Amino acid sequence: MKEEPFIGREAEISVLKEALSRTEEGAPKMMLISGELGIGKTRLVNEARPHIEEEGFTYLHGKCYDKNSDPYLPLREAFDRYEHKEEELTPEVTGFFSAYPSSEHEDTRILRGEKKTMFHETLRRIRVLLDEQPLFVFLDDLQFGDKSTLNLIYYLSVNLRNEPILFTGAYDEEELQTNPPLRRIIQRMNEEGVLKEIELKSMTFGEIQTLLEKLIPSTGSSTKLIRFLHSRTGGNPLFIKEFVRYIVDEREIDLESFSTKDIRDISMPGAVTGILNKQIEDLHKRTRNVLQIGSVIGRKIEYPLILQVTDIDEFELLDELDTLTEKKLLREDSEDSFWFTHPLLMKVVYDSIPKLKKRKLHERTAEAMKEFKNKKVYINYLELADHYEKAGDLSLAFQYYYKAGKECEKIRAWRIAVDSYDKALQVIEGQDGEERYEEKKDIENRTKFLKDEIKEQEGKRVA
Repeated sequence: MKEEPFIGREAEISVLKEALSRTEEGAPKMMLISGELGIGKTRLVNEARPHIEEEGFTYLHGKCYDKNSDPYLPLREAFDRYEHKEEELTPEVTGFFSAYPSSEHEDTRILRGEKKTMFHETLRRIRVLLDEQPLFVFLDDLQFGDKSTLNLIYYLSVNLRNEPILFTGAYDEEELQTNPPLRRIIQRMNEEGVLKEIELKSMTFGEIQTLLEKLIPSTGSSTKLIRFLHSRTGGNPLFIKEFVRYIVDEREIDLESFSTKDIRDISMPGAVTGILNKQIEDLHKRTRNVLQIGSVIGRKIEYPLILQVTDIDEFELLDELDTLTEKKLLREDSEDSFWFTHPLLMKVVYDSIPKLKKRKLHERTAEAMKEFKNKKVYINYLELADHYEKAGDLSLAFQYYYKAGKECEKIRAWRIAVDSYDKALQVIEGQDGEERYEEKKDIENRTKFLKDEIKEQEGKRVA
């Protein structure tokens, strides 16, 4: 597999370039790049770096590593690198953070007046540097930023409004609700007019096609593979890359002659599973349980249905759904339903449920679904059959697949009918006795008739 190319993002790169060209015109001093994990926030800045340096900016980079990082760490890291890069700096402009505390405990003991003095001194030293050359300061993973660090970033952004410097930060939008100081700083920066935000969206179908043509030229334009990657990854560049690497390295499918079934059976790469598991590992037990029940119901979670399946107080359930929405694990639509924000997330959550609990939840969901008839009849039957099959009740699964097939015949949805009948036979395959002889014979006759009808219709279309 070739090295991963950079596809799209022309508009976002243009926004960064424009911000660089207007640093001394009172333009926003802070660019914030947001998006889900793996969407390409850091990659975007890395791709813009050659242009940044061509424009004469010194590129500095710092990062927040986790929620327990030391205060001021990303700024300390960025300017420490600057000092090591420049050999002839005088003491007047070095040691930006020599007086700053190196731990949260020390930071809490500093008086407000002392901290104000430190902020002012840092501002003065940065201005001395800016007399020599403009600066671009990239601060990554700000979702882990502590209150003191974020306050200093805000202070510098506001007070360097007309100076040749641009701060750029990146954060995972799923984590924003877990960091109130970051939310407050974003609001304050917007009020001051010093913030410009860039939200990265998922890759389009066409961008995925271009990416695959560059990664695996022999099969990159396959519509089947593109469709699979688009639906399975939600257009997340990191997930696409990991799936393609896994397919190529593990040789899970023959890239020259793969089929739709081959694609459907592709395993989830461990790297992707690990990334998604990090989003749910800190959930409270009850919150996780609600999310697991949602994964059993399906990607679209109708509120009346999950209310009945969870069997908890309605307002407690609403609180849990609010939490999951705030964490960007679910999103709410206008029809009182909730959706998983990513198809892979639903699979990871579903796979985390113990086997016995999973079967019982499918059984409970099926029983609750019988009271809801807001879908087409055959869709209700197919969903009931699927839940009963996964619950291990093959007799009821057979009955509902059989019913679904008959309903599909009524509306001339013949292919779905054939598929439903095939599934009905599969769930009772290997069972002995005459118990379902008549029903199986009826299904075989119906299937033969429908396949003949489908073949005839296809012949007419060709003619």
